[in-house]
Amino acid sequence: GQLRLTEAAPLLENLSNLSTPIYHAAPLTMEEAGQDFGYILYRSTFKGPKGKQKLEIDDVHDRAQIFIDGKLKGIIERSRRCDEIELDLGDNDEVQIDILVENMGRVNYGTKLAGELKGILGGVRLGLQYQFGWEMYPLPMEDLSRAVYHPCSGAVDGPVLLKGNLNITGTPCDTFV
Repeated sequence: GQLRLTEAAPLLENLSNLSTPIYHAAPLTMEEAGQDFGYILYRSTFKGPKGKQKLEIDDVHDRAQIFIDGKLKGIIERSRRCDEIELDLGDNDEVQIDILVENMGRVNYGTKLAGELKGILGGVRLGLQYQFGWEMYPLPMEDLSRAVYHPCSGAVDGPVLLKGNLNITGTPCDTFV
């Protein structure tokens, strides 16, 4: 059959529909936020003056997409690609940072078996200065019924939930999407 994805629900616009925020001074791991799988979004506002500095995450498990004012600026992964992200904040500059972390599964062998935490495991820094004041949105992706969808007909930007119909002619068989 043919799968047509005709509706989109941008994740950043649907956070309050899908999750209840947790507020904390420093980023919590998924487990500290009461979550074992799925995604978690960390949000904070960075204010100037700070000049040009590199954004650093001390440790992340597993993949983090970094958004600045809603635009994807880089990806940091536990064991692979790491984009360098710099911010240049002047006196009156203020930006919203969203860090969407995906739990890609648990290590089930070797010395890393114990304490296999997910999310941001340390702090987030701009240069040498840690950022405090975080909103965290646990997103286990169990119940998406409250997401608000809009019609879409082409490319979508950012993390998004897509909905559509799969039409099958004849007898249905095993299907992988």
